[in-house]
Amino acid sequence: MDDAVNTDAGAEASDSRGRRSDRSGSRRSGAGPVRMHGSVRSFVGAKRFGFIDGEDGQSYFFHANGLTDPTSAGDIAIGALVEFEPHPGPKGLEARRVIVERSKGELWTLPEKLVICRDSKLRHGEIFAIGGPVTCWSDSSPDTARRELLELAESLGANAVLGLAYTKRTGSSGNYQFTVHGFTASLAVIAESRPSADLDRIRASELHRDEAAAEFVRRHQEYIQRLAEEEAWRGKQIVWMAVFVVLMVFVLAVASRIK
Repeated sequence: MDDAVNTDAGAEASDSRGRRSDRSGSRRSGAGPVRMHGSVRSFVGAKRFGFIDGEDGQSYFFHANGLTDPTSAGDIAIGALVEFEPHPGPKGLEARRVIVERSKGELWTLPEKLVICRDSKLRHGEIFAIGGPVTCWSDSSPDTARRELLELAESLGANAVLGLAYTKRTGSSGNYQFTVHGFTASLAVIAESRPSADLDRIRASELHRDEAAAEFVRRHQEYIQRLAEEEAWRGKQIVWMAVFVVLMVFVLAVASRIK
């Protein structure tokens, strides 16, 4: 005997957008000056200057006064992704008209195998979509209930099972009572990040991550709706069975009076 109960779906997938650019090297925008991408290697906040590692492998000095948007100075941190105009300076290469594209460059990867945690909190990575607790039951063995929960997670597009816990209840059939084993967990989509200065790869990884989270949310909502419909149908069956029993009692009572 197998059963499953679930609550509402959790967080929705986030959405990341940004423009694409040619990452093969420095380039011109129309008839404008050459521009280049890079990442902040160091920044001294008190003196408002630092160095950028350009995509050409060179190091470029920059000052916060060289930002096209002075309000973005607070977004400058080690690893921030920037676009700038490279120029020769009196003491070396300089970056001017700097645009902060990302305060942090993160390349996202999804786990290749289903992550199973007894704790509801992740030690590594972040949660991008999560559903309410799910419980799968089996009267054959705990292993069967656990296996069915993991199979359900994969069928819904989850890549993580969080807060996995064993539970049980007593079932009965006539005078016979037996143990029904269950496993409860929250299903989720998680991803881990690592630093990267490649904007195209970052955006592609964000798109892949968000698509996986959105697909899980869609499947999870359909699953919840299907459970609700099945529960409603079982309720109707009980009502019709009760009506049938009442009618049978009434018919038998009328029949006994006629006799």
